[in-house]
Amino acid sequence: MGKETKSKLDIWLSLPRRFLSRLSKVSRDREILILLGVLALGAYLRLWQIQHLFNAIHDYDEAVYALGARFITQGYLPYQDFMVVHPPLYHLVLASIYKVFGYSFFAGKYLSVALSLACIILIYLIGKKMYHPRAGLAAAALFAVSTMMVYLGRRSVQETLGIFFILLAVYFAIDFIFNRKANRALLCGLFLGLAIATKYVFIPAAVAIIAAAILLSMNEGFWQSIKKLGRWELWVMYACFAGIFYAFLLLLRYVFWLDVAVPFIDPTYLTAGDVMVVILVFVVPFFISAVMLKKELPFKKWWLELWGLRRNKGLWLLVGGTVLGFICVTGFFWIRTPQEFFSQTVLLQTDRPLTEFPSLVALIRIAPSAFSFLKMAFLPILLVIPFILIILNKEDFSKSDCFLVVTLVVSLLLCQGFFYLPRYYIALYPFLFLGISWLVPSVNMKLLTAKLKAGLLVVLATLLVFLGVTIVLLNNYTGYDINWSWFASNEEQVCRETVDYLEAAGAKKVYAPNPIYLAMSPNLNGTLAINTFALLWLEKKPPGEIVTDLMNEGVDYVVLDAWTRYWGYPYREEIAELVEEVHLNGRLVKVVEPDSRCSTEIYLLGAKAEGIFNGDFEHWVRGEEMKSPLGWDPVLIKGEGDEADMGEAYVGDKKCLRLAIYEDGEQDGELEWTHAGIVQEMPFPEGQITVGVFPEVNTEILGRTTLGAGIHFMDEDGHSVVIGFSDETDTEEIFQCEECGLMFVIKPAQLYQWSEQGIDLPAYWSRAGWLQPEKINMLMTISTRYDSPGDYVFYVAGIEADVD
Repeated sequence: MGKETKSKLDIWLSLPRRFLSRLSKVSRDREILILLGVLALGAYLRLWQIQHLFNAIHDYDEAVYALGARFITQGYLPYQDFMVVHPPLYHLVLASIYKVFGYSFFAGKYLSVALSLACIILIYLIGKKMYHPRAGLAAAALFAVSTMMVYLGRRSVQETLGIFFILLAVYFAIDFIFNRKANRALLCGLFLGLAIATKYVFIPAAVAIIAAAILLSMNEGFWQSIKKLGRWELWVMYACFAGIFYAFLLLLRYVFWLDVAVPFIDPTYLTAGDVMVVILVFVVPFFISAVMLKKELPFKKWWLELWGLRRNKGLWLLVGGTVLGFICVTGFFWIRTPQEFFSQTVLLQTDRPLTEFPSLVALIRIAPSAFSFLKMAFLPILLVIPFILIILNKEDFSKSDCFLVVTLVVSLLLCQGFFYLPRYYIALYPFLFLGISWLVPSVNMKLLTAKLKAGLLVVLATLLVFLGVTIVLLNNYTGYDINWSWFASNEEQVCRETVDYLEAAGAKKVYAPNPIYLAMSPNLNGTLAINTFALLWLEKKPPGEIVTDLMNEGVDYVVLDAWTRYWGYPYREEIAELVEEVHLNGRLVKVVEPDSRCSTEIYLLGAKAEGIFNGDFEHWVRGEEMKSPLGWDPVLIKGEGDEADMGEAYVGDKKCLRLAIYEDGEQDGELEWTHAGIVQEMPFPEGQITVGVFPEVNTEILGRTTLGAGIHFMDEDGHSVVIGFSDETDTEEIFQCEECGLMFVIKPAQLYQWSEQGIDLPAYWSRAGWLQPEKINMLMTISTRYDSPGDYVFYVAGIEADVD
């Protein structure tokens, strides 16, 4: 009995012994220790401040994906019930996590961190297989500290999941290509299909891996022949011919004044003319150079060799596995909602108005003016071509080198059809890191000081640059984009206060053009129309129709934030119209953080409009150098030495708007007047507008004085009613200029004290015989001519109106 007990005890003790033994071996393995250090650094960079929001632009995509996954857990169907502009795999993975652990916006971020750390291990194993362990460590270190990989590895977006699948595919592709294991080809294809089902930006990587597998399945002489593409004579001649053709375009453009696009100077698009220009400058010179140097590839022999691969079982498994992996994820949607799936994931994406071709040229064109984060994200993309040429000129050009050259070249070429932002080149990054890693010499660590090579210096320098810039940019965790000054670091505070208000108000259904406010709260019920970017600019849905649909859906609260102030040309018009529709169909009930450009405005949708937006001046926001009533646009015109200003004031215990000017009496060229004003569009009132004014100067007009302070009402047909105030009249005086479409109204008002004035616009329009418009612009202004120098101020407060 004692022997049996002892035997069982030995069995139980043997497990921890083996574990400790392996742990001891690991602790003495320098490569494993270095890899653990790389993982620790990568984890720190990705987890640091991860629960802080970035800014309205960065948080938008994450919120859309988080809410889409949450809708799936609630039983809604993508593409049918709500818009999804990418393949569904990431949404389905995120929804599975929510289903098991419950909804949390930050769950997607932690998923990306875990996947990104797994990618570090995978790229180490791949580099070790392709070259040697130290190359794997170099590739892992580059991946760990790369600015773009850190940025994507801490955000709940699709790219990290797609990179994970691509690296898995590469891992099995190497076994298939190098060791002829056909079963690994099927696994490689499956993961490529899953990557494409995550996001279409991984199509270039999938095609590149398949192309490399096909080429490396040929006889060695065929794949070795691509070394000819790296000969310096070819590229010197190519540069000469490309320069000649480029100079020809410049001649046509600036000498003969022909309307022809010039790459690097003008955007080039997928139009017939622009494509011909691109082919002339970038493609034709290559073939001319190849023919002149007689370095053309033996296309006939290549075709015969390719035809011979039709019986290669592994290649069929690779292609078939790719199709199978994609169909396993998307097949249900092809059957259930084929039109919606294809339209949203393909047609809408290919109709983006700013897609330039080739996008690498656009990237180079905008890189000098890009902000810090984009410059660092562009750097790896711009390194691709030099590293392709370096690898092609290796003396011992191997299968691994050929694999990297083909994947880099094919990926780079196919990425030209995507948008020029770095995330659309994400397929290139893992191959580039592997391409850089072979520069690390395969020597014993103890001999590094004796056998240090230039390649190692390049890798170390790249690592230090990546790490240094990544740390610097992480310290600005509000978005990596320090030039976007209108986004503040208090966005998280604003978001939480906004959510708290909506929850306390008992909001039934909420809409926000930036959906981060809904994503941050598991308790708020949001509209399914969460992707405003897709609705406005991909689907091109009219803003008025969007707001009407929201009201029909039962949305009661709308949140507007800095996201609506970001968009410039060509998007500005649509987003401004959307904001105006919210203004006209809702009432402002809350402003969070009014002293910051990161403020939010909360509207009760369907409530009766106030007539004049923010008419009581309760809410003020800070512009670049001034405060202004929310919803009003400042109009400041001044010459050198003059001043025009506006802002919040308290006069006679009344909160009001202060318009102030100073004219120095000097004429500045053709500028004779100094103006300070503020304007906003409003519905045409059905009754009287009531306004409180505090005039400090005699504001008579019609030539009696060069000073003019007053309120202007202007419609789209060029009609204007100008209200002035005077202490020299006891009754209202009206003057009309029928030829110029103007009506001047002078109202009696005491100087230096508040008076309440009624403005009956319908009566004035009827008296003038003008057709009443639906909307009108209201401008409050004070102005003076250069021959009336001095300081002048005009105060306005308490605006109210009756509207339809």
